[in-house]
Order: sequence, then structure tokens, then C-alpha cells
Amino acid sequence: MARTDSGIKTSPIPDFMWEETAPPDFLWHYTNAESVIGIVKNKAIWCTEYRYLNDKREISTFATHLIARMREELKQLFGQDESDRIADLVSGLYNTWNVFICSFCVDEDRNEHWFQYAGRAGYSLGFDTRKLREIALAQGFTLGPVLYGEERTLAIATAVLRDNLHKLSTLRKPLNQDDLRNVVNFLCRLILSYAPFFKSGSFQLEREWRLVRATGIEGDGQMEFRSKSPFGLVAYCKFNLAPRLDGEAPSKPGSNPLIPRVTIGPGNETDELTRSSHTYELFAHNGFEILVGETKSSLRF
Repeated sequence: MARTDSGIKTSPIPDFMWEETAPPDFLWHYTNAESVIGIVKNKAIWCTEYRYLNDKREISTFATHLIARMREELKQLFGQDESDRIADLVSGLYNTWNVFICSFCVDEDRNEHWFQYAGRAGYSLGFDTRKLREIALAQGFTLGPVLYGEERTLAIATAVLRDNLHKLSTLRKPLNQDDLRNVVNFLCRLILSYAPFFKSGSFQLEREWRLVRATGIEGDGQMEFRSKSPFGLVAYCKFNLAPRLDGEAPSKPGSNPLIPRVTIGPGNETDELTRSSHTYELFAHNGFEILVGETKSSLRF
């Protein structure tokens, strides 16, 4: 799990998460009309720093369990005092790093998501899951499903730690400052590789998948800001929807296959033909060939 210029590589997650949950053909991103225009014209989507998301326990659910297990497991390698010292340093450091997240849903047409994320006359954008994963890996992002519940979190936290402890077993005791720094950084990266993909069981109905990128404190120079009440400044980083992959020929106009489906949400008072054709034209003029669908929801705002 070496750190690279494009973020902290979360190498165990893609394969592990991909095997844990059968990926759907499409992942849906709910948003409003203004954001749709920005996404399509700029061919980028914003990943928000986790501290501004709706779960106040983001990251900490998994991290708390892993650090508790860490104290016990490291005691066998380094003794009680050194174990406590490492755990305390990790507890203070991991949450100073930035973790950028963009959320998707397995479901195309959910009332809760229309209401909370898209609002009246919003949209859900249907991303091709496998293509999204391909360009995520190329940009140092990780795509995976969120796993829910304390019991599952505890079991996986324990397994993750035990699977990685052998990487520390060759270090001499007591640890010198360089080794201590390396151990703490390694364990912080371990936490940030897994923690964004775990949430409280109370969020289970969201059926969420996430696009995640973890970086150092400065966001690897790619962190940007926007204004949003009541936070003031909100940090985010951009995810490119049309990157040039290694060995790939330049794309042709209208050939971007990443977003093949778009669903128009409830509350849109434009007549059906107009709203469908205008949605299609927006995407087509910006290089996306899509099928436009209509919500079946009768949600009233």
C-alpha cells in the first residue's frame, strides 16, 4: 500500500470488495440539474471530503474497531507500552488526512434519494460500473460497495489487521524513530484503505457504492474548494470522466460510454417530450450517447 502521486493506493479493496458484492451493471448518481450541466460540460464529477457528508461517524466506525484490535495484536509484537504508543499516534494522525468520496446507488429510482440528493426536477445518472472502475483505478481512486453494521465491521477489521501484521514482524524492538514513523504511516494507510467503505447499519437501505481517494493533509495539490451553507468552504477533488488511459486511442465525439443511462426525476413540470429531448441533447453535444428514462415515482415536493 505505497503512497503515490495520485493518492494513497487502496490496493486490497478493489478485489476484496468486488468479490464481496456482485457488481451491478449500472451505478446511479443522484443530483440536481445545475450539477448535471457541470458534470457533462466539464466531464468531471466532484468527490467531497468526507467531513462534509451526512454521516457524522464517517471513517471512525471502522477506524475505532481497527485501532482497538491494533492495541491487542501489536502488544504481541512490541509489548504493551509500545503498542499503546503506536495506537495513540495512529488515533491522532489518521483523521488529519483527506478522504474524498463520491456516492452512487444500486437503485435507479428511489424516493429517498430523489428527495435527499436530487431535489425537485433532479436526475439520476447511470454509470457503467465496469468502465467506472477502470478509469477509477487509472486515477488512483477506488470503487467499491459500502458494507454496513458493527458486527461485520469488527470481523473484517480483525481479519484485515491480522493479514497485514506479518509486514511488521521483522522490525527490531524497541522501535527507532524511523521505524515508528513507518509503522504509524502504514497503519494509517491501512485504516484509510478500508474505513470509507463501512457505515452504520442505520444507513443500510441506501445500498451505496463509493468512489474514494485518500490523500495526505494537503490533498496532493489537487484539493479544491466550493462554498456551501452551513460549512462555508467545502473541500473536494475532481474525478475525470474522460481520461486518456495508457495505450488508448483518442475518443471520437459522441463515443464516451461511461454514462449510458439517465433517469429524469419527479417534479419536473416540462412536458415529457421536451424534457427528454433536451436531456438527450445536453449529453450528446458533450460527447455522451445516452438513453433517457422517466421516473416512476409519484413523490411530491
